[in-house]
Amino acid sequence: MKTAKTRQGNSAPAALALDPDIRPGQSVELLKELHILTREGKLNQDSRRKLKQVYHLYQFIEKLLLELE
Repeated sequence: MKTAKTRQGNSAPAALALDPDIRPGQSVELLKELHILTREGKLNQDSRRKLKQVYHLYQFIEKLLLELE
């Protein structure tokens, strides 16, 4: 399994495949910087709701983003 380095140098699962809310190919480091994942790479209930809001927002702006490419 691929791992991603945390700031402390520890390894965390790169795709968090066991968590259905994390999509394949998502950047674990970006999710940590957005404070969606904890430093340990875990997703708590508040963060799960925050991530779902981000997905919902993306659905609204996806077409516009694709037009910009």
